[in-house]
Amino acid sequence: MEFNKTYHGTMNNNSDNDYFKLSAPSNGKISLAFCHTFVDDNDDWDVYLYRYADGEYHELSYNDIDLDDSERITLPFIGAVSGGTYYLRVKKCCKGVVGKDYWIQTAFSANEYIEKEINDVYSLANSVSVNATYTGVINSSSDKDFYKIVTPSDGKLTVDFIHTYVNSYDDWDVYVDNYASGNYTSVAQHNIDLRDNTSFRALDISVKSGRIYYVIVKKCCSGVIGRPYSLKISFSAAAKMLAAPKMTRLDNTASGVKLTWGKVSGAVKYRVFVKSGSAWKKLGDSTGNTFVHKGAKSGVKYTYTVRCISANGKSFTSGYNTSGWAQTFIAAPALPTLKNTKNGVQVTWKKVAGAAKYRVFRKTGSGSWVRITDTAKTSVVDKTAKKGVTYTYTIRCISANGKSFTSAYNTKGRSIKCVR
Repeated sequence: MEFNKTYHGTMNNNSDNDYFKLSAPSNGKISLAFCHTFVDDNDDWDVYLYRYADGEYHELSYNDIDLDDSERITLPFIGAVSGGTYYLRVKKCCKGVVGKDYWIQTAFSANEYIEKEINDVYSLANSVSVNATYTGVINSSSDKDFYKIVTPSDGKLTVDFIHTYVNSYDDWDVYVDNYASGNYTSVAQHNIDLRDNTSFRALDISVKSGRIYYVIVKKCCSGVIGRPYSLKISFSAAAKMLAAPKMTRLDNTASGVKLTWGKVSGAVKYRVFVKSGSAWKKLGDSTGNTFVHKGAKSGVKYTYTVRCISANGKSFTSGYNTSGWAQTFIAAPALPTLKNTKNGVQVTWKKVAGAAKYRVFRKTGSGSWVRITDTAKTSVVDKTAKKGVTYTYTIRCISANGKSFTSAYNTKGRSIKCVR
């Protein structure tokens, strides 16, 4: 038989069988319609479809067509394989069809996204691509359609089962299995009625690269036989994780602990965490590469880490340093109290929690700050102050060895005129 043509036949006697041969020019869809003249009689023909493969004839579908059925019956389509050989067989079921004419209409459309029989077991499953929609049909009561999916990378895999609505409880059984280490494991199982939503989410999972999944469709009730369905297979690759941010500086400022980290290529936003017991607690987000922990308390040691996040802040886009970076916050000393004494200007300030030592500075006018002395106490006398000169003083915390500053300082300072 050629495609897009009509062929006529007649059952000549009770033992007559009519065979028609079709060859698929490419992967695609073979559509056949059985036509006859209506007679008010339920005598009938038996109509079979076969595929010839590996020396065997595999029955694809069977239809019982009565004289009083519709004059044009669409047979279940064949998902054809390029070069595949298919046979249509017509024979009488009841003698009333002997001598009655029928005719077969043929059509073919090339299509890579059609279920291809035979695919009734795992080993014969149709290999399908992600982000594509495939159309299939259950041809008979014993038919099962197997589809094989191999995930191309880490990501999210969804499968939607799509069908035409019919007000009927007849249904399909749809299974999803995972194959790993020689075993098939059930992932999902659904019973989908003809009257259910026309698009049903059968699978929605996160997957690893190279995983094998099978979607299996079979009839639960006979009303779905011959009714086309579609599988929409969608995949979205997991976003590539960015490099974890690395802290470059931790500074005690007048506002709190200032964190500075190296910019990460591709990052749009960062989230800063502080350790609370054994867990990480969110401090805040930043689109830049700095952040100030304003609630830090003097004398307390804090451990910080930073992680890249999406623009909307709903997902992480990098890992993070699980050990974190530690910093003991030491607040800037408050402005000192100044007093003239017979020995000079007495400078007194409040003790700062966590401070090991202090450095006292002074300046005149708009000049630069000049170091006066270092001390572990909270009061000193500036014996070098000269009568009649106005001095401005400020205090800054330093390390025990005096080699580094451990706090910020008040940049304005407090002034007094020496009168001794």
